[in-house]
Amino acid sequence: MANKNIWDPNASKEESVPEDSNKPPREMLIVLYNLLVLAFYTVMCAIIRRGGVVIDAFLIGIHFLACLILTMINGKWVWILSGFLVLLIGLSTCTGILWKLM
Repeated sequence: MANKNIWDPNASKEESVPEDSNKPPREMLIVLYNLLVLAFYTVMCAIIRRGGVVIDAFLIGIHFLACLILTMINGKWVWILSGFLVLLIGLSTCTGILWKLM
C-alpha cells in the first residue's frame, strides 16, 4: 500500500485500512513498558514498611533521568512523555503510600 490516498472515494475499504490496525503503535509500547516497570518497583517498595517510600522516590528519580537520557540518545519524544508520566504517577503513588503510613 504505497502512497494510497485513504480519502479517495474510489478506493475500497480493504485497501485503505492498514494491515496491523489492531496493534498499538510501537511508541505506545515504550510508555506501557515504562509504566509496568514503575508499577513493579512501586509495589515492591509498598511492601517494605521502613524506608520503602524513600527507596521508591529514589527509583522514580532514576527512572525519570533514564527517560531523559534516552530522549537525548534516541531523539524520540515518547521517552520524555514516559518520563513525565513516571514522575507524575510515581510521585502521586509515593505520596499516597506515605499518607497511608501516617
